[in-house]
Amino acid sequence: MYVIENEAHEQQGKVLNNLRVITRPDGGMSSNVKVDEQVHDENGNVYFIREVIHTVEGEGPRVISHAAPAWDGEKWTKVKTVGAALPPPQDPVPGDENYRYEELRKRDYGDYGDQLDMMYHDLLDGTSTWKDHISEVKNAFPKPVEEVDAEVVEVDAEVVEVDAEVVEVDTETE
Repeated sequence: MYVIENEAHEQQGKVLNNLRVITRPDGGMSSNVKVDEQVHDENGNVYFIREVIHTVEGEGPRVISHAAPAWDGEKWTKVKTVGAALPPPQDPVPGDENYRYEELRKRDYGDYGDQLDMMYHDLLDGTSTWKDHISEVKNAFPKPVEEVDAEVVEVDAEVVEVDAEVVEVDTETE
């Protein structure tokens, strides 16, 4: 990354990604320019091509900011500030809109191989590690209780008498 600067170390124009052909501040084009060489425009103004040094401040995987290139008194630098990773989001709890106990349980049960290994060692050692683990996960992520809106409806019961008549049907064919 490169910048064009004037003699007062003020950036002129956009940041340059390469130096094959550059557009000068006066709109003209120059090719085959090199870092730290003077570039003259049509009006006789003098500019310099400077390389931008990338620096990283802080530690961690999270990018906090990318600063624009700036003159620090000695060189042009572009600072990327990083920081510690954000803490993972809290697991949803029953009643939350996005609570999916099945997914949370599946994540925390562990893979089948680990569970089978727990069962095997439980049988050999007479322990209940697997059962305890499953109980902990189920207690941590319970099935939500569905609330039913109970509505009391009064019905007027009316007794209807039906006269039933028994009719014999002849099923014999002639």
